[in-house]
Amino acid sequence: QPLQRHPLQNHPPQRPPLQHPLQRHHPLQHHPLRRSPLQRPPAQRPRLQHYPLQYPPLQRPPAQRPRLQHYPLQYPPLQRPPVQRLSLQYHPLQLHSVLHLLLEVAWTFTSYMNSIRYLHTASILNDGKVLVAGGYGYEGYSFWKSFNSSELYDPATGNWTKMGNMTIARYSHTASTLANGKVLVAGGYFYDGSSDRRYLNSSELYDPTTGIWTKTGNMNVARYYHTASILANGKVLVAGGFFYDGYNYWGPLNSAELYDPATETWTKAGNMTIGRYYHTACVLADGKVLVASGDGYDGYGNTVYLNSSELYDPATGIWTMTGNMNIGRKFHTASVLVNGKVLVAGGYFYDGRTYGQNLNSTELYDPTTGTWTMTGNMNIGRVDHTASVLINGQVLVTGGYIYDGYRYQDLYSAELYDPLTELWTKTNSMNVRREGHTASVLTSGKVLITGGYTGSGISSSAELYQ
Repeated sequence: QPLQRHPLQNHPPQRPPLQHPLQRHHPLQHHPLRRSPLQRPPAQRPRLQHYPLQYPPLQRPPAQRPRLQHYPLQYPPLQRPPVQRLSLQYHPLQLHSVLHLLLEVAWTFTSYMNSIRYLHTASILNDGKVLVAGGYGYEGYSFWKSFNSSELYDPATGNWTKMGNMTIARYSHTASTLANGKVLVAGGYFYDGSSDRRYLNSSELYDPTTGIWTKTGNMNVARYYHTASILANGKVLVAGGFFYDGYNYWGPLNSAELYDPATETWTKAGNMTIGRYYHTACVLADGKVLVASGDGYDGYGNTVYLNSSELYDPATGIWTMTGNMNIGRKFHTASVLVNGKVLVAGGYFYDGRTYGQNLNSTELYDPTTGTWTMTGNMNIGRVDHTASVLINGQVLVTGGYIYDGYRYQDLYSAELYDPLTELWTKTNSMNVRREGHTASVLTSGKVLITGGYTGSGISSSAELYQ
């Protein structure tokens, strides 16, 4: 289960105001006859003092030009001195340094969503708009519950528009944009705020042309905290997750299944070697799917943090184990880099003896060797954050939370990973602390952040990284 959480006293002496010589004695004060107040006294012009003219009247004195000092010419007149060429030294700049010199990165608020949302999904449509669906929260004074509402963000206007409601409220589900432009939502958890709560096997489709949701085929197994990956053939692979049948079994799933958009049906795929949830899944350059880490069981009903990873081959439908990560983790992120490698960052680890660790470690998976290697550490450990591959190839990580064994602290910090240097650098922080939020890279290259838990409540705010 996810972790819960000055006036001055002394004035300087003032000099009396200076008076003009003609204003020191007013004519009315010394004139022998007092005149009517309506009668202006005769004007008294000041006597002009005589100063002998130094030059004839109306004749401007001759201008005195400053004498020019003589300096011997070093070069013949009208001849330009020889050009001295500068010797340029080459100092290579790292990619992230150049970017910060050219552009001051900033976070700016955009319009607020119509609803607060946490553990929701965000999908980029073919026209560049972003569809946000479902989630968890409360409305007014109601109990906390799952949402069935959805809304659309238009990057051109920065506004949100309400769309049709899903057929059932859900959170911790998956959302996948299909090749035909529709969005497939699958699984998750339903809670009405009272006694009705259940794991979902239902799935539904959003049609951007109508803004309406319609039911599609049900999965074979109800699940939440699973993953969904769009394969090269257009099908959607759902793997793992958590399940409880209400009676006998509850725990991580090793099952996987495929959704075919052509038939709108689900079929069972091969089972993973290990059941897991809170894991990640990435589609590699060769079309295979890499599933990594997460929560699992040790065979005795005890929760373990998995460091294992495995590959799904769509050509054969078979799962095979690949290299183990150096550290087991959950609530981490996984990103496919431009060079084909996979970057896993952060998460939470617990060995059963301590309070656990908020991981700042990151590691790289190399598909050519099937091995994991440690790479640069983040500046801070974080759990339940987001990771986005930017158009320049860097990876932006935002928010999340840390837990010290006594309290939770939600984060608004962000940092960048440079695949060329394998180093992390801090970037400007978000305006709002968030965990369980979404991050979407828009066609403009900006990153849209929506919702999430702030530490004091659930947010409806959205902001842009640019």
